[in-house]
Amino acid sequence: MTHKARVTKALLACGLLVYATSVFLPWFESSMPGGPHIIYWSFKAVIYPYPYPDFPSSQLMFFDYWCSSDMGAIFFVSQILTFLFWLLTLLKKPEGKYEAVLLELTLLFSAASIGIPIVNVTNERFITNFGTGFWIASIAFLLLIASLGTSLIK
Repeated sequence: MTHKARVTKALLACGLLVYATSVFLPWFESSMPGGPHIIYWSFKAVIYPYPYPDFPSSQLMFFDYWCSSDMGAIFFVSQILTFLFWLLTLLKKPEGKYEAVLLELTLLFSAASIGIPIVNVTNERFITNFGTGFWIASIAFLLLIASLGTSLIK
């Protein structure tokens, strides 16, 4: 394996680990003055009612969450596909046949999982803050772009 291929694989592996971590952290939270405060993960939403911000009133988990929100379902599917294609990209042979296709699909679904919260935030009338998961996934996306850049260097 060449030095370039090792650097590309190392960037991909680091990005995959960072991205996997982001899945288990909150991605964004929204609140409205005098209304509920909601924290969103890829697999659940926790709702804190006003005026009791320390005690959640409900928690939508897994299928309840994904079925209650198209955004939640698309977000989760994008994360799973990102992880799958990222893993396939990492495990493929350095000069494999489908190298570019796997990398492009990884980029597409990674960008979708980052873009969905951004679109959701801009469409809401709530005060919204991005959470740790979003920022960590953004760093992972940059590592993926860096691995693409190293793989294209001749």
